[in-house]
Amino acid sequence: MKRTQTRWSADHDRNRRSPLARVCGVPDEFMTVAEVAETLRLNQQTIRNWIDAGILPAVRLGRRVRVKRSDFDRLVEEGYSGPSSSASSSSGVWEGEIRMPELP
Repeated sequence: MKRTQTRWSADHDRNRRSPLARVCGVPDEFMTVAEVAETLRLNQQTIRNWIDAGILPAVRLGRRVRVKRSDFDRLVEEGYSGPSSSASSSSGVWEGEIRMPELP
């Protein structure tokens, strides 16, 4: 059986564009709290705490919460401190650090 695409799934697919597509003028994509937590390997409650504290901007639609990919990327960029001074360039392993924001 051939599966037909509903309007919801077409909109859903449109919001899952690649970062390259975003650069080319496609509207920002959104991530769920679960996706943010999975990407950073943190607990979902930690992400919710960041949202409640204003550290990570989010859009609330009723009980649903979505984070703009650009806001997520900005949080990661601001927390990135680069490779540590003891990192050797020949190891082939990234030894940088991502600083997590502190709750107020």
